[in-house]
Amino acid sequence: TAYEISLGLVGSEMCIRDSIESFPLILFGKKHWRGLLNWAKKTLEGAGYISPGDIELLTLTDDVDEAVEILLNYIRKTSGRKRISQAFN
Repeated sequence: TAYEISLGLVGSEMCIRDSIESFPLILFGKKHWRGLLNWAKKTLEGAGYISPGDIELLTLTDDVDEAVEILLNYIRKTSGRKRISQAFN
């Protein structure tokens, strides 16, 4: 939902600022999410609620293989680290 996305964007911004491990944010269904992302970029970024480029932290896809590959790359990248996002524990 929009609420979870906003938390993800705010969380990603906080990750960058506070050096907390970032994690993939994947939205599946381009047709479904495109309008909300356009609105968020115009409205939230325009009002300064999110930073320019925050929307690009999200991956918007219709490709299951792409989504799986992003998640696998994240797991490979973070394996062996003590701090992995709680979403993947």
